[in-house]
Amino acid sequence: MFLKAHCFRLLAALSILVPAATSAQEKIEYRLTWMVESSDEQKEAASYSKLSELAQTRLLPTQLLVADSDITLPGGKILAKEGTQFAALRSDLPMACNVHKQNDETLAGKKHLCLVDKDSDGTFDSHFAKGRDSHYWYVLAGSVRPSKLKDIQPVALSSAPAEDLNDAPILRVNFGRFLDAGNLFQGGLQGQIQSETAVSFFYEVGTAKRMNLMSRNCVDEPIEPYGCAPAVFPIPMELLGLGATVHERVGEDAVVSVESGFEPAEVFMTTKMSGYYTLSELFLYEGD
Repeated sequence: MFLKAHCFRLLAALSILVPAATSAQEKIEYRLTWMVESSDEQKEAASYSKLSELAQTRLLPTQLLVADSDITLPGGKILAKEGTQFAALRSDLPMACNVHKQNDETLAGKKHLCLVDKDSDGTFDSHFAKGRDSHYWYVLAGSVRPSKLKDIQPVALSSAPAEDLNDAPILRVNFGRFLDAGNLFQGGLQGQIQSETAVSFFYEVGTAKRMNLMSRNCVDEPIEPYGCAPAVFPIPMELLGLGATVHERVGEDAVVSVESGFEPAEVFMTTKMSGYYTLSELFLYEGD
């Protein structure tokens, strides 16, 4: 069961590309997951004001695959051109989808083109298309019935270093803010909820041109392990492996140092509507 809005929750990771017996009636479940790229980030203690960046890294596919030739229907129509990059998905059957919109008139240029290896023999033999959200192109999850799959000319994709993904999404950790509340401080960006927390961090994900906010309300779940800490200085923090220490409060700012960089961690993102008149909210989850 998911927690309330603006929360993170530990979830068990699914198996990646593990063949499973699938009848004509069963749905094939799938999810795009990302690996947090490790870093050697270290920063001496310095003052951070609200919304300022603490550190950033990239999100990389768990496995990057590349089309060595055009991907076509049996009749010859091209669905994706040679060189198109695909990310392997966690799925009941081997599956890979292109995450970037291609600059052409193919299906991969309009939607997520997802390839499926129905018999798990090492070649992709069918496909389906999934609509994309231009703001949240790095979010992809759902299910598809085998009867909805359409044939393609069997094709094998070559493995490539995950670091070669074009325009990989950036994951950024930002400092929130302090607000006076007696001996307590308010957590969250808006500062509207009283909580026994002194520090709030939040995440953004996207590209340099567009970063989408993922925040966490400190009072919606236990303090540990991410995002918030009790008002006892110094405060050790761990954010997706990033080791930081909050040394003191200076007004609404904080003095923070970074002792260690990000560690590899598998994450995925989901969205849901936050209200009838509002846009969808973006959530980040971590797997074991």
